[in-house]
Amino acid sequence: MFRCVVTFLIQFACQGLFAQATPQPQPLGLSAPNTTTATPAPTLPAASTPAPESRESILVKLLTVKHETASGVHAAVLSDSQKDQPLDGLVGSFGSTYAFITVLFYSDFPELASPIRTPDPRPHIYVAFDANPRGRLFLVKTRVNRSKNTRSVKMGTSGYGSVSSVTSPDQDWVIPSTVKLIRPGIWEFTPNKELFPGEYGLFATLQAGNIGAGGGELFDFGVDR
Repeated sequence: MFRCVVTFLIQFACQGLFAQATPQPQPLGLSAPNTTTATPAPTLPAASTPAPESRESILVKLLTVKHETASGVHAAVLSDSQKDQPLDGLVGSFGSTYAFITVLFYSDFPELASPIRTPDPRPHIYVAFDANPRGRLFLVKTRVNRSKNTRSVKMGTSGYGSVSSVTSPDQDWVIPSTVKLIRPGIWEFTPNKELFPGEYGLFATLQAGNIGAGGGELFDFGVDR
């Protein structure tokens, strides 16, 4: 009896060792699980997108690129709520017409309308100009001459025994404006009242650039509604 019990215990122990040593079969199509932790792939930094330039910085660039003009104005920009537009200068021709015994003087500029337009009745005009603009730069209206394909700015009159200034615009044609120094050499013109639809411009006397009298230079623009 004792020998049978011992034989049974030896057989049971051998079966347990065999079961531990025998690998368990894996399901078809699957590999044994990998207990090693995979190293994550390095994350590449996203490509940096350059920030867009601010409108102010673009405006400063437009005004700091100096151009040689007849009047000494280096640059002029028309600014409204939508955009900033560089203004080109047109050199005028000096003309006159007679009204009885009075001679009227004008500066005539080519074409009936400016290609630069704005819907804003109170735009801002920024000007790069080294000197003080008082008596040298004027915001003016122009008269359209369809028969001559020109725009005119009245300059002055000459009558019997009297002559008014013919080197700067007639005061009735000057738009009252507020002028501010924004930074050294940069000036801002803003009309005090809303402008009616029509043709306008920043008039610069040629004397401003020490070139002498003449038809002046007009940095023209138009107002639409």
